[in-house]
Amino acid sequence: MRRSIIAAALLTAWAGQGRADDNEMFAAMVGEAAALDELCPSLQLDPNMVGNWAGILNVGKSDKAAMRAFYERSRIAWALKPFDEACAAGKRLYGAKGTKLPMLLKR
Repeated sequence: MRRSIIAAALLTAWAGQGRADDNEMFAAMVGEAAALDELCPSLQLDPNMVGNWAGILNVGKSDKAAMRAFYERSRIAWALKPFDEACAAGKRLYGAKGTKLPMLLKR
């Protein structure tokens, strides 16, 4: 799965398309991961992986206001769900074998 994400990111970068969309997508995923980090004490956002993924996806500095907005929306949405569900989602989406940005959250 990680290879397909990297391949898709490289293909987008080589094609020169969607720079703004990539920054927004990255801000959304980091914002959601940060919210899940706050809600689930067993998970922690890995700042090194945030930097690694920014390099892999070739995104510039994400708009902090956009990232904060995605964080707030995600925190509210996940806080309405059972605690265990939020932790499982964090692991599934951003954990070691995550489906969105693997290894963004660590235990």
